[in-house]
Amino acid sequence: MKIAIVAPSGVPYAVGGAEKLWWGMLNAFRRFSDHEVELIKLPAPERNFAEVIASYRQFSELNLDHFDRVISTKYPAWMVRHDNHHVYLQHTLRGLYDTYPEHLSKDIQDWPEPLARLRELLGEPPSPDLRAAVFDEIEQAQCHGDWQHWFAFPGPLSRAVIHWLDRSALQPGLINKFMAISHNVAGREGYFPAYVPVQVIHHPSDLVAVNPQSGDYLFTASRLDSPKRIDLLIRAVRQVEGDMQLRIAGAGPDEDRLRQIAGDDERIQFLGRITDDEIARQYAGALAVGFVPADEDYGLITLEALQAGKPVISCTDSGGVEELIADGETGWLCAPEPADLAQRLQWLYSDPDQARQMERACLERGRQVNWRDTLNRLLDGHNALDNDGYLQRGKPKKIVVAVSFPIHPARSGGQNRVYHLYRHIAYFTPVTLVTLCSHSMARTEVEIAPGLTEIRIPKSATHERAEAALERELGVSVGDLYAMAHIEQTPEYLEALKAACLDADLAIASHCYLYPAIRAVYRGPVIYEAHNVELDMKTALLGQSELATHWLEQARTVEQACIDDSVWLAACSAGDLQRFEALYGVRPEKCGEAPNGVNICTEPLSPHNKRRLRRRLSLGERPIALFMGSWHGPNIAAARYIVDTLAPALPGLNFWLIGTVCREFQSAATPVNTRLWGEISEADKWQLLQVADLALNPVDSGGGSNLKMAEYAAALLPIVSTPHGARGLAFNPQKHLLLADLDYFEKKLHELVNQLDSAALEHMSAEARAVSVDRHDWRGIARGFYRDIVTLCAI
Repeated sequence: MKIAIVAPSGVPYAVGGAEKLWWGMLNAFRRFSDHEVELIKLPAPERNFAEVIASYRQFSELNLDHFDRVISTKYPAWMVRHDNHHVYLQHTLRGLYDTYPEHLSKDIQDWPEPLARLRELLGEPPSPDLRAAVFDEIEQAQCHGDWQHWFAFPGPLSRAVIHWLDRSALQPGLINKFMAISHNVAGREGYFPAYVPVQVIHHPSDLVAVNPQSGDYLFTASRLDSPKRIDLLIRAVRQVEGDMQLRIAGAGPDEDRLRQIAGDDERIQFLGRITDDEIARQYAGALAVGFVPADEDYGLITLEALQAGKPVISCTDSGGVEELIADGETGWLCAPEPADLAQRLQWLYSDPDQARQMERACLERGRQVNWRDTLNRLLDGHNALDNDGYLQRGKPKKIVVAVSFPIHPARSGGQNRVYHLYRHIAYFTPVTLVTLCSHSMARTEVEIAPGLTEIRIPKSATHERAEAALERELGVSVGDLYAMAHIEQTPEYLEALKAACLDADLAIASHCYLYPAIRAVYRGPVIYEAHNVELDMKTALLGQSELATHWLEQARTVEQACIDDSVWLAACSAGDLQRFEALYGVRPEKCGEAPNGVNICTEPLSPHNKRRLRRRLSLGERPIALFMGSWHGPNIAAARYIVDTLAPALPGLNFWLIGTVCREFQSAATPVNTRLWGEISEADKWQLLQVADLALNPVDSGGGSNLKMAEYAAALLPIVSTPHGARGLAFNPQKHLLLADLDYFEKKLHELVNQLDSAALEHMSAEARAVSVDRHDWRGIARGFYRDIVTLCAI
């Protein structure tokens, strides 16, 4: 492939972590791949709002169509439009996002009349098609005498404009893949679109490490700017008794102030700008490295120190730095106070062997982040892909899926399964869903996710009337059964399915009901993607009447034919596979699992960002226990137990209920420590999961598995569940969650609340999240299904 790394060049120019990423990535592509790569940079001053807008505009007008892929990492470079655009995000314009001054309003109080059109544009959903108009309105406003007052930088209007422009660029339909350089960046509010998957990839530095040597000084290398908090290190060293030196490499606007703080203390040395070779030697000869920034994006200095075998002294609010340090193993995380840092430094000065004994662990942690692995993850293991991005073996260039109900927007369980399963498969191979909908709806053809298109066909009036008549006779919904037997009554569906299949390599029956429609128009290979054992589902639903028996026999015949004809059967569980084998004689070698999953949308918040978000939402200090559930009998019983038993018994705990299960309490009073959120958006649900302290699942009946458990774990929430609530999932009760029958549930919950801040509980939650991501995330499930398609099917 021909790949462009597109980036801004700061004015005035300075070298920082961003530059090191671009250089390192460029060199890694040249060393470890045969792709042709170019680093394209445009000057991007940001001394005032006019310069920022000009930079945004020049990147939005940059044409890079002569490249196969574009990778951007930072504003305003992601304004580039490209069909294969990947964002590996470092940070936004932070002064208008997470470091926006608290004393400034975010609301625009009065819009001047000359900006009326701009107000209209910013009220529209962010769109690349409207960008030029936004730029034109701002450019026209610059001719007005009040320009600088209106667009104070930072200020509410400049903030609104940049947020709108960033959202117009970072839409899921425009970006093929979202990545972040750290969990800290991935978890920041507003950085990514709501509920898109974000892959965190820690990257190494471009610095070539020198073998560690035995030293006795503290070293740091950084731009001398206030967010890096070099003053904390200086004040701490000044409190240390003895001859410990602090060597500071770098330059920047804060240098004069830092020299004043250092005063005449000769132990504190300012080395200024030094070469990379000298920086590497300074790392190698240090006793330890100090790096104490505030809410750092990532912190390459940390990794450079570890790769030199040196432990790092940092702070508990240093952001991305915390992800690289194991406290007490590869460094120390101190309170962001000079006295706490000084105490650690004094201990280190008194017993320097403690730092030297960490050398092996530091080197091992540093080796885990290397350019070969980083590149492989950036390209999703592109060694296994051809130049078009398809897996080499099998190479399906297009997949068509027949579905008997509309998909987008996805709300029900079946809709969510189809949407999330195939939107992740569409990353490798374009997927077209041909779906049936009500006669009252319009025919549409829309890309509902990158590479995933839904062609929605309304049933004919004849079809819908006959279906309704059958529904009245049987007393239950039978749209899928009727379509199975009489799809010819909607000829437009057959025509659309045939047209979609003309250039397809594979057709998939999502449920078996439209298998007859597939075989009416398509002669290629078919896969049966089974949501359930449909014969069992319909038997339980229809009962034993003569008419029901007639339709059940038809359902059995179609499901048997679909299985016999398919090159692969993907079932939701091992239990379903066993049932298919018993009913239809399925051969084990032609089937596998594609279980139901959850959408793990982004990385959980760090403890620091979680505390900050809770303060912003004014949630107080009382712990929050959360339960999610739909309007379903077992969930209603569990919610009743929470409201009637747990909430009154534990007044020091807040209980939140989310989902349609809240309907149970619409006309009833609930305890003061209970809050009913009802049905909310995916983005809002994820935010509530992020700020809660623990999760509950006192479900004691029902079938299937409770996928809410996987969502709890993905948000790093400690879980208390009944054994029944944990059934069918990959969690180990001894390692990943706390189990208790309802008779002991209150006691177990009380025990968990008392150990919320314990290291053991944090470890348990981290282990549970790893299981959730590995076994229950739609991304992994879809990739497994796709591997089955290309490696086991004769396509």
